[in-house]
Amino acid sequence: MADIHRTRTIAAGIGDIWGVLADFGSINSWAENVDHSCILFSGPDEGPVGTARRVQVKRDTIVERITEFDPPHVLAYDIEGLG
Repeated sequence: MADIHRTRTIAAGIGDIWGVLADFGSINSWAENVDHSCILFSGPDEGPVGTARRVQVKRDTIVERITEFDPPHVLAYDIEGLG
């Protein structure tokens, strides 16, 4: 398994950015290449860790599952279906 880390600088407050990123099922509202996204299921006890979303990009579908969630600084997830 490969580890990918991406860092970006965005001219907005951390609360504004976190509000967008933490809305895990709505990546299609801000990621231009994503055609559709939805939550498949929530983590244990409705917590964020373990929550999975399906992401559709053209004919490709991937599943992303939250592995670490520490507001407002860390949102980490695994990606299944690349290849």
